[in-house]
Amino acid sequence: MDGLSPKERLNERLNKLETAGMAKTREWVGLWKDSLGYFFSSQLEGKKPKKNWDWIIVNYLWPAAMAEIAKLSKNNPTIIANPWDDNDSDAAEAWQSNLQWQWEKGINKTGMRLEQLAAILDSKLHGYRVSKIYWENNSFWDGKKWQGDVKYRLWHPAYFWATGEEKIEDGDCGTVRYVELDYAIQRWPDFEKALISEAKKYKDILGEGGAESIRGQTATSGTYPSLGTGGVDKGVGGDNSKLLALIIDRNKKPNYDPEKEFVKISEFYFKDYETKHIKNEQPVPKEHLLQTGQIQTDGIEFFDTNGIPLSPETWPKVTVEEYDEPLYPLGRYIIRAGTETILNPEPETQVYQYSRWPFVVTPHYMLPHMWQGIDGVQMYKSAQDMINITASHLVNNMKMFGDPKIAVESGAIATPPGRQAAHYKIGSAAGAIIRLARGGLNRFKILDPKTPSASQMALYNLFAQEFKNMTGLQNVAMGKEMSGSMTATEVNYLAISSNDRISLQNVYEEEWVKGVAQLIAEVCQLNYDVNRWIRIIGEDSVLGATQITQKLKDVKFDIDLIPGSQLPFDEEKKIAKYEKAALLLSQPVANPMTPEMLRVLNIHGWKKILQRYESWQKFAQFQQLYQSVVEGKMMPQQAANVIIQTMMGIYQQAVKGGQIPIPPEKQTEKKKNYS
Repeated sequence: MDGLSPKERLNERLNKLETAGMAKTREWVGLWKDSLGYFFSSQLEGKKPKKNWDWIIVNYLWPAAMAEIAKLSKNNPTIIANPWDDNDSDAAEAWQSNLQWQWEKGINKTGMRLEQLAAILDSKLHGYRVSKIYWENNSFWDGKKWQGDVKYRLWHPAYFWATGEEKIEDGDCGTVRYVELDYAIQRWPDFEKALISEAKKYKDILGEGGAESIRGQTATSGTYPSLGTGGVDKGVGGDNSKLLALIIDRNKKPNYDPEKEFVKISEFYFKDYETKHIKNEQPVPKEHLLQTGQIQTDGIEFFDTNGIPLSPETWPKVTVEEYDEPLYPLGRYIIRAGTETILNPEPETQVYQYSRWPFVVTPHYMLPHMWQGIDGVQMYKSAQDMINITASHLVNNMKMFGDPKIAVESGAIATPPGRQAAHYKIGSAAGAIIRLARGGLNRFKILDPKTPSASQMALYNLFAQEFKNMTGLQNVAMGKEMSGSMTATEVNYLAISSNDRISLQNVYEEEWVKGVAQLIAEVCQLNYDVNRWIRIIGEDSVLGATQITQKLKDVKFDIDLIPGSQLPFDEEKKIAKYEKAALLLSQPVANPMTPEMLRVLNIHGWKKILQRYESWQKFAQFQQLYQSVVEGKMMPQQAANVIIQTMMGIYQQAVKGGQIPIPPEKQTEKKKNYS
């Protein structure tokens, strides 16, 4: 053995997990630094200053990203809960209504629209987003006690690690962060002494050269623990990028008191295959034991062969089944302060309870066989650099040759008389008067400015167009007038191409929404108590409330989405589909293809609609009768009698409602009865 206690062995395992995971995260530090700088116009790093030369930045990255985000923001999906069993449709619909309320109003008090935009921006800069869904015990005070509720947080990728290759679920994952000691003691009061011993002063955390920062990032927007002090691109000539400096300073939090104490908090979600042996036994029937002579009885008590009375504990048993049961079938969760203090030491609190890790990690653009993604900057840097270079040449050409130059011979300019120090100079302002000596006009020449090369502008337009081609957002997709002559067909194909790129990004968004909604549903279903009231958004977006029942706790359902685009042409398509469905359901005779048609048209709640469609219900009843006769469960005459009675009921109801006139002979019979 290694001589370590179980706790020491566990901590050693956790240290190895975190070290390996954060080493993988650190590999992305340089990429994030470049992307952050380029995105916020700090694009001159490495450019050498030249005399009388200005470097120009024309930032295409930021507006292109904002245009894409603006397109994606128009999709406000409707969350659908599809029950595993059709009999559970009402219970699934209750969760569906609650999830819609959580999405629009409940999570973080502002809903998820702004959170989704922040997540898209995170993906643009880091290549992937990390969304955490968790249960907070002290979510709100109801006047008598703290109530728990589900929470969402967009987690900075620098504080997250995962050991999986293609998906984070393939391996283990976790987070690292620093919190103030006072907060940690309030949050975990039972561990006050241990937290104080684990705490470090800010100056000690920073170490020599300020290598590590409190929020888990390096000064260059890297990750915990950092490898250097970092800094901001000063630009050519020493001009700071003030916006970028503010963003990085926000991450560094550099103004803490050096003596202030902090505690490192780590969370671990990992697979643990430890098992316990299960042995199910049953008592041997007394008749068998008596018959085989293994026990004796005096008619009241039972004794073994030695005459000792038998109790339920000593009664002979036989093993029915024997197997090894996992202690952590879905995974193990541990939260730790520092390197030794486990804040949930009880084994039952370490059992992870959900079907997937509490993080939804979504790439911005996919990378082969990796859960990480590529950001919205790196692949466009070369085009952005060339745009800046060509723009700089155009501007410097204008600066150097945009104004006329004047050539004069010596003595052509008039000078003041006597010993005055002042001399007349050639004015540079418009309308300036130049004092020439007599005959000086013949010794004076204005040089025409040099016209910029046509290839310079052509090159600029080429790189600008290539940038649009790479990002997939053409002018027509951003509402800009197209330059040059293009046919309507060409413009239409260009618009379709741009929409295809947005559709691709929307696939990631829909998968992110489904993943987040699925985790929210699992967390709520497991932790909400029976009889608790929850908010819902019902039909026609009417706010309401419903009560948690045991059926709601037990129902099984899957999450799906109905894209809720606010684009006018999408609304028109939706109206057209519902008009087709209404026409189909208005037919007096039910069509056997009705369910399939409603499903293909993607009509929300089509099963419920069929329950209200009287003709279809009668058709379904006839189908049941037909099947019963075919299977021999009912005689044909019995089925015919049921159909006749049903038709008679329909007929009598129609007569009473005035839909069918009473035949004359029936009217005569009715009068006779009255007389």
